[in-house]
Amino acid sequence: MLSCVALCVVALATTASANFTANLFIDQVLNEMRFQVSQNALDPFYVLPFDIKVKSNGIGNRDLKAIFSQGTLTGLAMLGRRGDCSYGTFGLGMKLGCYISLRPIGVSLNGIVKGDWIFGAMHSITTSTSLGADSYALIEVQGARGRQAVLDRVTVKPLTMNTFVTQGRLDLNKSRLDDFVKHIHAEITRQLDITLRGTYSSVLATVVSRHFMP
Repeated sequence: MLSCVALCVVALATTASANFTANLFIDQVLNEMRFQVSQNALDPFYVLPFDIKVKSNGIGNRDLKAIFSQGTLTGLAMLGRRGDCSYGTFGLGMKLGCYISLRPIGVSLNGIVKGDWIFGAMHSITTSTSLGADSYALIEVQGARGRQAVLDRVTVKPLTMNTFVTQGRLDLNKSRLDDFVKHIHAEITRQLDITLRGTYSSVLATVVSRHFMP
């Protein structure tokens, strides 16, 4: 019985030590990313233009079209670890996985809309989008202990967002407003996923390669 307790204590201590080592590794990497992300023009990041359509759902309204020609995404330089990392053997080497909170990210969009009411002319609006606390990405790094670390992948998990019109006005019923916001969230998710798995991952891979696998 005492042997079992002793083994359990050792296992817990080993796990805690491994978590601490992995946490320290990714914290150092993300601290360096604060500078590198800005240097590589990723914070702020300019959102690519896009347009959305919301269909009429009644006699008193018509199809709405919104064209967002300007937008900025901020916060990629401020991403931090979410909870403890996992760390263990992987094949002949080691692998660590760390969840990164995307909550610091915010998106501001400027656009013009037409069709939010039956007699309305084209007018401008600005929207502001924030990511929820449960929005995160998974960073995986692998390599032989004491050798150069290698970024394996960045995986973006399902995102939650909140969007509000901060300038101008949208005259939409709840159903159409929900549809409008849904389209915005889908486009932000698409562009953020491309950026995190593309340019951001390239910068991250360079930073990771400067460190030895713990």
